[in-house]
Amino acid sequence: MHYKTAYIDFPIAPVTDFLKMFSGYGEQEELVVDRSNLPSQTTVVKLNLWKTAPEDL
Repeated sequence: MHYKTAYIDFPIAPVTDFLKMFSGYGEQEELVVDRSNLPSQTTVVKLNLWKTAPEDL
């Protein structure tokens, strides 16, 4: 999903419009997915936008 941020000037909706369709979504800085931690049902996660890239990248 792409959404409008302070860095994107496309004519698209903000993330809040998308998230209104889902109750109980999560917010995270990073998402790590592998077989051992897959949820049994579809899950919505909003990844927080970094203001600057982490130094360890």
